[in-house]
Amino acid sequence: MPTAPKKPQDRLTKKPTGFTFEGTDGEDYPLPAPSSAAANIPGRLLRDAIMATDDDTAQARLSFAALEASEPEAASLDALYDLPVPAMLKVVNRWFSQARLDGESLPSS
Repeated sequence: MPTAPKKPQDRLTKKPTGFTFEGTDGEDYPLPAPSSAAANIPGRLLRDAIMATDDDTAQARLSFAALEASEPEAASLDALYDLPVPAMLKVVNRWFSQARLDGESLPSS
């Protein structure tokens, strides 16, 4: 029985999957899944974040290390760093709060 020819899907708009944020230009930018990134951060950064519960910079270091370990697209990283500081930190915190390792959430302050 003949099958119908396949139709190209190029004309369909692809919605980004996973985590996205809006850049200053109004465009949506994707970031890789935070859980896969969390698996690549050095254990020492996680330990430092856990041990330095009174140090907000430890959480920030851990979040940015995970973000950079996820190897986001250059355009997404540029768009993220072009945001005003409060907006950038909000995006990074929202992204990082979704990270899980073996079903467990990573610590947050």
